[in-house]
Amino acid sequence: EKKSADIVVFGYMKYLKSTGKMLPDIYHYKSNTTVNGREAVRMLIQDKLNLAVWNKLYKRSLFHNIRFPEGICYEDIRVTFQLMQKAKTVCFLDSILYYYEKRKDGIMEEGSRENISDLFANEQWSYAFILQYFPESSVEHRRRLGRAALTACRTAGLCKGTRAAADALREQKLCLSGKEASFFLHHEKIFWLVTDIRRFLKKCPPGVILWKLKWRILF
Repeated sequence: EKKSADIVVFGYMKYLKSTGKMLPDIYHYKSNTTVNGREAVRMLIQDKLNLAVWNKLYKRSLFHNIRFPEGICYEDIRVTFQLMQKAKTVCFLDSILYYYEKRKDGIMEEGSRENISDLFANEQWSYAFILQYFPESSVEHRRRLGRAALTACRTAGLCKGTRAAADALREQKLCLSGKEASFFLHHEKIFWLVTDIRRFLKKCPPGVILWKLKWRILF
């Protein structure tokens, strides 16, 4: 109210129900810091601002003509980009005001092929959004899209839902860096084999221990 903020962003803690542990927020904001909507969108692209909608307060008027798409996961991506674009003033607080419970049976923990493919589909939507409204940031966003494509392939394997992500990586249309991306581009068949083994091992307790060592052994 003091700063007539359209959006207020605050800190959070993650609670792991399986272990009872609390994980701190990986994003750190200084209280009373204020940016405009364009700067906030740039922070989203640079991964300096959390894309989730649940650690923010909004003026209700921002939601005029903006709704959450139904039937898909990671829908926060589309909504947050649109809300930040419309905001004139975005204020930050360093207070912890939200506690996020992570459960094994939660939608975001299932890691299904359908859920992960939604991630890349939403990132593709956001890339088109950036090209239209923030073309000066398109190169940076291509890196983000590349990371999303790699995450989809690594988690879900080659399937109908991730074929577009795999094609984008294979054709090297995206700005990528890192060992896993390079490994995909040069040893794709082995990448898919390792991914299938991972999905199998995650279903049995002994396999979990082995999988935690996989990239250390491979590289």
